[in-house]
Amino acid sequence: MKVNKKNNTLMRRLAIVSIAITFFAFILEFNYTPSFILHSFIAIVNVFLLWYLIGVLQLAGEDQAIQTPFSILLGISIISVFSNVLFIGTQITGAFGVLNSILIVYIFLATFKIKNPEFSNPFRFYSAALLLVTGVTLASIFFIGFDSLGFYIKFVTVFDVLPLFAILMIINKTGKVLNNDAASAPNDNLTA
Repeated sequence: MKVNKKNNTLMRRLAIVSIAITFFAFILEFNYTPSFILHSFIAIVNVFLLWYLIGVLQLAGEDQAIQTPFSILLGISIISVFSNVLFIGTQITGAFGVLNSILIVYIFLATFKIKNPEFSNPFRFYSAALLLVTGVTLASIFFIGFDSLGFYIKFVTVFDVLPLFAILMIINKTGKVLNNDAASAPNDNLTA
């Protein structure tokens, strides 16, 4: 996805809407079962946000080795969304969880190789948030057990907000970089 001011504004709005819907789904968990449409919308928005993050890495001029784990996670996320939305392959969602966990560790390690100082800390925060969410999710399954799994599931959706906030930080930093680049660029390219 091309990184420009228009797409940056769109991605910022999508991230904010996704955060709001995640909180809304969390509140609904206590009285109702949130609709499948809410969870599908959040998953689809996360795919677009991840696609945009790859574009930000390309804008920052990062190596292909740093972009690769994000691209793999994007591909796995797209397959997972199609699998869940189309109800095909629902029996292999556990394999996606294990593969996502391995990829998140790979992303966490790759973000420490980011050389652009403006984007290194936001991407590290994003990878740490992903790792924390995955770690808490996996650890709580073992510590809580299956007896009170319904109670646990109600609190899982609130942890999904952490990576979204980190993505929002990256998008805001990208907006500042795009504004600085536009301010420092000469205006002789403008046409009427």
